[in-house]
Amino acid sequence: RPAEERGIGANSGTLLLKNGSSMSGGVLFNVNGGKLKVDGPYVLSGIVAAVSDLQIEGRIDVEDDYKVLEISGTIENNGQIVINGNLDADDAELSVVADTTLSGDGEVVLRASGAQQARLVVSTDANLTIGPDMTVRGAGVFQSSSTTPVTNNGVIVAEDPAARLVLSRDFAGSGVFGANDAELFIGEFADLFGCTLNSSGTGEIVIGEYA
Repeated sequence: RPAEERGIGANSGTLLLKNGSSMSGGVLFNVNGGKLKVDGPYVLSGIVAAVSDLQIEGRIDVEDDYKVLEISGTIENNGQIVINGNLDADDAELSVVADTTLSGDGEVVLRASGAQQARLVVSTDANLTIGPDMTVRGAGVFQSSSTTPVTNNGVIVAEDPAARLVLSRDFAGSGVFGANDAELFIGEFADLFGCTLNSSGTGEIVIGEYA
């Protein structure tokens, strides 16, 4: 059955994931120009919506100041999760708050412009595994405070010539770390175990002090 018959979503309209909302299981979708986005009135502590153990078919946007999408469990992403898509958000974030597997054949897209940088954050007690068909791409900051390395079995790639993608902690796995006409910056406290590095075009992989 199509996604719109199996889940909750937006069919030509807009579904707002409001502060404090939580969804577990099923399918989140958008079709016919519909939009899914984290939304709510401005508060400094952030607008947080949470999803766990579900399937994404379509695109979810986290595009405004202090908006956070929390994920946990198994997220089968066959679409896109886009962070700071409008390039003007302070602290727009995808937050991994518990053990999480990002599976499926979709993408997490991080965007950045100057100080407005998308953030993908793995919390202290969480483990993140990126599946073999999953891509994390763009520019911004990918950071972890977990004592366990992020397992990348997919692709993490910098691809914005105007802004770098920063990795600030440890990674392992069989996946690829790439720089396509962009800079992949590996902070001095980041260790990569058993990973493949690849650059193309004018891409650079830089190791240095991350402030």
